[in-house]
Amino acid sequence: MPKATDRNVYILGAGFSASAGAPLINNFLDRSREYLDNPFSGLDDVERQHFEDVFEFRRTVAQAREKIRIDLDNIEQLFGLVEISQQLGKTKREIWLSTVYLIAKTLQLSTVSPGRRPSLAFNVKPEQWERALLINEMT
Repeated sequence: MPKATDRNVYILGAGFSASAGAPLINNFLDRSREYLDNPFSGLDDVERQHFEDVFEFRRTVAQAREKIRIDLDNIEQLFGLVEISQQLGKTKREIWLSTVYLIAKTLQLSTVSPGRRPSLAFNVKPEQWERALLINEMT
């Protein structure tokens, strides 16, 4: 079977996502951090660990900031670093999976709110994400 080559996460433009309550690129990680820090955000222990793993990767990469020009508060640039690092074998696949999960869960928590127009929701647990991504990788 041919191996899938398109493994991108697409984040729609602000015109679409902001009106649904989703954070913008430059405040995406701030919103993710708010959910992590809020004990009533609805994140369970496994989900919190995914968020913590992404923020730990960000802290580690921040130590090299003087050597590279990158905005680590920008989710696209951070995800790009995770992707490159994983492709080069410098980062475990779990960090990539956690980053994908953080993006999806932040969008879910941000867009599900009473009184808003119909929203985008991801009702998938982390272990289901990993299984789906591994199946996709094999095809």
